[in-house]
Amino acid sequence: MAQPFSLLALPDELLLGILSCLSAEQSALSAVACACRRLQNLAEDFIYASNLIIKGSQAQRLSHALTARKDRVRLVHSLDLRCRFAHAAGMSVMNTLLPGLVNLKELTIESPWCNHSAVSTEVWDDALESYAQTFRDASLLANSYEARPNQPLARLQSCTLHLSGAQTRLWPLNQAAALFLHPSLRELTISCADGHEANIDIPFETYRGSTLLQQLTFIECDISVATMESILSLPSALQSLDITSCRSLHRSWNKTSLVHLIRILVAHQPNLESLTYANTRESENSEIDLSLLNKLKYLALPCDNGRRSQHFDTLIRNIRPSQGFASLETVSIGVEWEGKANSVLSYHRKLGLQSSQCPQLRTLVVALGGFEDMYNETEEFENERDSFVEAFKKRLLGDFKGRQVRIILQATIHHHYVPPYLFRERAPERQTIFDFSANEPLASSNR
Repeated sequence: MAQPFSLLALPDELLLGILSCLSAEQSALSAVACACRRLQNLAEDFIYASNLIIKGSQAQRLSHALTARKDRVRLVHSLDLRCRFAHAAGMSVMNTLLPGLVNLKELTIESPWCNHSAVSTEVWDDALESYAQTFRDASLLANSYEARPNQPLARLQSCTLHLSGAQTRLWPLNQAAALFLHPSLRELTISCADGHEANIDIPFETYRGSTLLQQLTFIECDISVATMESILSLPSALQSLDITSCRSLHRSWNKTSLVHLIRILVAHQPNLESLTYANTRESENSEIDLSLLNKLKYLALPCDNGRRSQHFDTLIRNIRPSQGFASLETVSIGVEWEGKANSVLSYHRKLGLQSSQCPQLRTLVVALGGFEDMYNETEEFENERDSFVEAFKKRLLGDFKGRQVRIILQATIHHHYVPPYLFRERAPERQTIFDFSANEPLASSNR
């Protein structure tokens, strides 16, 4: 008679493979860990690897678990702190826990008051000060810094900060400025920060070209030209930069325009490959020469997150490339739908994308904002939509005839949230209206 098979008869390697399929099921992993000591030791690799904290009580339980068994600390690779203000009690334990997570690779922190009208309390202010000290101890600014395994946040590779200040939506960038000098950080996203140069106490000149940062994103930040130049001088080879600001902030006149940004990038990051730029304010008389970024492969110019903006129109009108885009492969342009294909087409023509100046262009994405009406089921809107799409396709086929260019028309659908898009907030969606190759006849294109 055959003996009943026991899961424990499998070697650890196979058991780890099975448990990896449950990595997103914390309750199932916890149940497995309760079966026996062997399965507990194996399951804990996945239980503590990724941690989402949305309540202070969860932070306390994590702290207790890591304190009970010190070897669990090395298992924590990802930490998301996304607690809302109604459940913030107990979050203060993270102030002392965070510096000890030496194997942490991904960190996200959302202020309990970010994107809310509630006023932050002294508890959050203390937490922000504590995080700032941790960032400084983990950076090249630390007096005792050594490249050793037990250095605070020694293996951090990705960090996202959606914070808020004391009784104001903006928070001082200086509190996280040390992250720009983190020795292992590759990706950094910061939102709602006030980056006036007088408030940053970092000796930028000393550390020019010294960091490994590859991707940098600023969302709704108020950063002066001088501060932006100092920050962009630090990475040795930045690959991707994303700057999105769609609200009029209190010092919008002093923010970095695209003209300033191009000058800074040419001086400090001439090999940048990807640029996304959306700003609320551009000078009426500036000349924008994007072709100076001659290593650029991806360019995105969102239109105020889909909302009509005269500043975006000003930006497009002022783009005057002095030479070809030798390396540009993908362009994404956000425009406002007005039911007229001609107004949309003027943008890509202004960039010269249809000409021989862009020999490497392979994909053009046009994302239309204010397009929700095109999904209205009334006959009037259906006819207008169909007429628009057909006119758009014909014009683009003519402009890109004979070119191996993929053209995608998308509708941007908004869900009444504003950036930064936080935990459980729906970001805008892109719905493809058609996708076709410019060297195909119109009849074979996809609707």
